[in-house]
Amino acid sequence: YNELTGTLPEDVGVRHERMVNFNVLGNKLTGPIPESFARVIGLDTLTLSENMFSGTIPSALGEAKSLRYLYLDNNMLMGTIPAAIARVDSALAELWLHENLLSGTIPTTLSDL
Repeated sequence: YNELTGTLPEDVGVRHERMVNFNVLGNKLTGPIPESFARVIGLDTLTLSENMFSGTIPSALGEAKSLRYLYLDNNMLMGTIPAAIARVDSALAELWLHENLLSGTIPTTLSDL
């Protein structure tokens, strides 16, 4: 745990296309989750847990073909869970969303993981 503050740059995924693991667990980061994470070619694990991220979960994350572990728990995310996160050809093995402000129904595509 650190005490990093502020927002993540919107182009973080564009600047670091070859990143495999991005982990900022347990900080004080705010703002939306950048959609550019979907452009990271080999991203295996995205850990944004225990921060203060807000807004909705970007449906573009479903385009991250090699993403196996997505940890978004303990933030202030709102809205619904995008069905695009659980594509038929998704590599996603773990999805943590607890302790947010999510609403709506759970996409049926999640049952196919």
